[in-house]
Amino acid sequence: MSLNTFQESDPVQLLSRAKDGDCQARDHLLGWAYVTAHTYYRKKSTVERALSAADAEDLASAFYLEFVKAWPRIQLVVHYTRRMLKNNLRRHLRRNRLRQDRETLVAHTDLVRQFEARTLHATGHVAEPSDGDWLKQRVIGRVIRSTDKTTRDLVHYRCHDPVMTYREIARRTGASEAALRMRMARFYRTVRTVHARAEQKTQAENHDHY
Repeated sequence: MSLNTFQESDPVQLLSRAKDGDCQARDHLLGWAYVTAHTYYRKKSTVERALSAADAEDLASAFYLEFVKAWPRIQLVVHYTRRMLKNNLRRHLRRNRLRQDRETLVAHTDLVRQFEARTLHATGHVAEPSDGDWLKQRVIGRVIRSTDKTTRDLVHYRCHDPVMTYREIARRTGASEAALRMRMARFYRTVRTVHARAEQKTQAENHDHY
């Protein structure tokens, strides 16, 4: 059966027949689910920078496996599919954003080490960070210095080797995992906001020089 046939199938009728024991309808329903997920994520990968083609394939496969287990309990198949596809995409993008934020903080630590190494060993050769790198370093350093000790400790636990999980940090600090996640999300949001303002200011100053 072609992909177009699956796309044109009526999932509501297929689900009803599959629940009545129609094996062919069940197979067509599962085919519809995979094609729908694959098409959705493939289109999203063309507009979402954090969603690669490989990620799209993985998300489609993961949704299909979920659907295979869940279809006998599904009531509104179109609503279920649309909701799950969107939720899985949001979760993937959120994880990617948090991973990128953590990589930025780790890069900040590396920049500080480079600066210290250059200061202590002026005769050695150390690669010069770009202006953009130093801007990020200054912004992150400024936000870290202006925040409270609990957040500073949390950033340290999450961004230095070995990385601690939120559960481990919760046991150490006595705070709940949810509270720690919210605190870290606020910290990342502040860094992004301050960095965006700093970039705009730098661009404006550079423009005035011309």
